[in-house]
Amino acid sequence: MPKTVVVTSRGKSLLGFYRVNKKVLTVTSVLGQKSTKLSSKEHEQAARNLLMEIIEEERAKTLA
Repeated sequence: MPKTVVVTSRGKSLLGFYRVNKKVLTVTSVLGQKSTKLSSKEHEQAARNLLMEIIEEERAKTLA
């Protein structure tokens, strides 16, 4: 069952969902999806970091 994660960037909040399967964290949002191998048990913080990466990548695409 996915868990929710929320980050705020430039005054806007974005909701995402994350799950861990076999030490791979996957974050999904309306902007996209990213996965990474986990090296710690800090799943929620790692999920926030990935969600911020998704936001920054989408922001870079719109500015290009």
